[in-house]
Amino acid sequence: MKRTKSKFIIMIIISIIIIYIVYNFSIGNTKKENNELSVSTKDKIIVANIRIGIINFDNINPILSNNSNVQNISKLIFEPLFNLTNDYKIEPCLASEWSKLNKTTYLIKIRENVNWQDGYNLSSDDVIYTVNMLKEYKNKSIYFNNIENIKEIKKIDEYTIQIITTEEIPYFEYNLIFPIMSKKYFNKENLNSKDKNINIIGTGMYYISDYNNDNIILKKNTNWWNSKELKLDTIQINLYKNFYNAINDFQTSNVDFIMSSAINIDEYIDGIQCNKVKYIGRNYDYIAMNCNNKILKNKDIRRAIKYAINKDEIIQNVYNNQYTKSTFPLDFGSFIYNKGSEAIEYNIEESKKILKNSNINYNVLLNLLVNKNNDERLKVAKLIKEQLDKIGVIINIVEKDKKEYKKLIKEGQYDIVLTGNTYSYSPSLNSYYGNKNIANYSNEEIIKKINEIEKNNEEQESKTLLLDVIKDYNENSPYISLYYNTSTILYSSNIKGEISPNSYNVFYNIESWYREFDR
Repeated sequence: MKRTKSKFIIMIIISIIIIYIVYNFSIGNTKKENNELSVSTKDKIIVANIRIGIINFDNINPILSNNSNVQNISKLIFEPLFNLTNDYKIEPCLASEWSKLNKTTYLIKIRENVNWQDGYNLSSDDVIYTVNMLKEYKNKSIYFNNIENIKEIKKIDEYTIQIITTEEIPYFEYNLIFPIMSKKYFNKENLNSKDKNINIIGTGMYYISDYNNDNIILKKNTNWWNSKELKLDTIQINLYKNFYNAINDFQTSNVDFIMSSAINIDEYIDGIQCNKVKYIGRNYDYIAMNCNNKILKNKDIRRAIKYAINKDEIIQNVYNNQYTKSTFPLDFGSFIYNKGSEAIEYNIEESKKILKNSNINYNVLLNLLVNKNNDERLKVAKLIKEQLDKIGVIINIVEKDKKEYKKLIKEGQYDIVLTGNTYSYSPSLNSYYGNKNIANYSNEEIIKKINEIEKNNEEQESKTLLLDVIKDYNENSPYISLYYNTSTILYSSNIKGEISPNSYNVFYNIESWYREFDR
């Protein structure tokens, strides 16, 4: 009897051991599959990695890449002298401090506690090397415009540089947001060296640990100089040739996070359960009215035209309701712009009333210049023609190829021009009100206000001064702000943490991100 009982006890112990081994083997495999995970509670599993899908990958080196998704990813690996906050305020990054010595001279101190991901120290030489490479590449890099007005950059000491610009540039520090490259890593080689752009190094929060044709693996940089604690240990970047393949993987939970600027994105995600957040892109379209024109010198006509433009109709019919309406050049989210500031909105009756009260009882004929190589703007021009016809303003659309279009703008040979630009992150309004502005508009009082804003260090005072500029923008109407493009982030409901993107960086607060599953 005792022997039977002993055998029974031994069998129970063996069973427990087997169950324990099987359980731990299963958990081990799950850990391997998810890279890193830990159980935070009895009900939840926390996964310390995410998978990001990007389309049309070109080059992980941000100096060479023209892919906006790559530019966003690069901010996890590389760092600039200055960063931008979520409301586009400048803040130091690799620069620890800076000062403006005179109108064109800046002194910049570089952090002394920063290491490249190969262990070498960041120094003045790296900044100088990067600027010189950008000058060499000229228009081949999206960052060339940031440095084209740098006349001279020189080393003061190991951690101090001096920059001299060709002229006084309002908010010049906003230009110094390009990623810094390691001079020692490239070893005097050109930046486009294929071998060097595989496991390229930076100073940022993550480094490249693996790189192949299908994906890039980033791992947490445990020697990052910043004190922020990162919850994600790894980030897997999956590379796709088209959005269709990426969205398929998203739908089957093989990707957690996708960025897109497609205006038909809703067609792709119809029926897919996911989180979605939109943010304003950098493509800004507007109308400039030539204030030297004998008809458009009359501000009442300019105001009447502004009231007659139905932006909602344009956005719906041309941009599939994916663009965001604009009322002022800084309303993309700049910290000095007051949300809800007074703006002229579409009001056809008010437009007719202005013309009637101004004793303008005749049909006004104006030429509208547009780039014929831009299909969307051609459609917009035709809609504007229809809209203005309702108030008796006859529009003749002048279609020119890109080269002739730019030439006519430069020479001021237009009545109205439908145009746009990639907006600057800087809060400067100099291009709209300064010398040789595209509308040929002049107002000395407003120029003084703008100069005061640029010299002012107090945010609230700058906002108050800007209200006068906005008031003039509406009353005198040299321009009509139309809209911005928008981009969309799709992300899995398993991703936790604050996701608050803007056009500069979609990864704000990524230190708080992680994936969470029910146990």
